[in-house]
Amino acid sequence: MDATEGGSALADRLRPSRVLSKTKPVWVTILVLSGLLNFVIHLSEVRAYLNHNDFRLYYAGAQVGLRYGWSHIYDINLHQAAVAALLPAGPWYALLTPAPITWLVAPLTVFGYPAAGSALGSPQRPV
Repeated sequence: MDATEGGSALADRLRPSRVLSKTKPVWVTILVLSGLLNFVIHLSEVRAYLNHNDFRLYYAGAQVGLRYGWSHIYDINLHQAAVAALLPAGPWYALLTPAPITWLVAPLTVFGYPAAGSALGSPQRPV
């Protein structure tokens, strides 16, 4: 086998097959549609869990601490009211975390709830 035969055999292998060239638009369409579907599902999941995260509780605890004093962050009535005031509203769970977490979140209350969550990478980004 001389070099030209080996070279043409390699070139034949590297050329796209006729089947692939005819089905390529179909595969590209499937890929684009799959990507769009994935994006839509992701947005719906983010919206569904926008108000179901722990950061919401930390933020409300920080607000209570700043308004009423840090000794009141575990006051159920104050914490419930603070969580209910956050938009989007979500279910209330008792703040069971140590106080230093609310202390760390306290400076972020200046920016508001959605912006504070975005600063930490939480899924509170407005959609």
